[in-house]
Amino acid sequence: MRGNNYVILTVIEISRHIHTLKTMGIFSSKPVVSPQEFKNKVRSELYGKGWPERKINHVEEVIHGYMDADKNVSTHGMDAKDVEHFVDYVKTHHQGIEYSDRELQILHESLKKHLL
Repeated sequence: MRGNNYVILTVIEISRHIHTLKTMGIFSSKPVVSPQEFKNKVRSELYGKGWPERKINHVEEVIHGYMDADKNVSTHGMDAKDVEHFVDYVKTHHQGIEYSDRELQILHESLKKHLL
């Protein structure tokens, strides 16, 4: 009898851990771009496609502010819907740095490509 209780408790504990990992975005059913993914992959891709470092740095600042403003996004990363909103956000909150339609398209494609 004691063995069965142990198995039941273990299953309950595993369920709790899976729930915690899902909350952290580890087992998220939606693909996302994490802040680390942006820093490690998207930045270099933008640079490789001819973006000046000044604009890349600006987008990185904006993306951190965007992610920090939404607890769910800051924890889990940006999903496809967030990517769409973010590109529109960059378009309207450029703080004196102008982005061409082509640059915004490259940003959009790079973020979409790196959805986990």
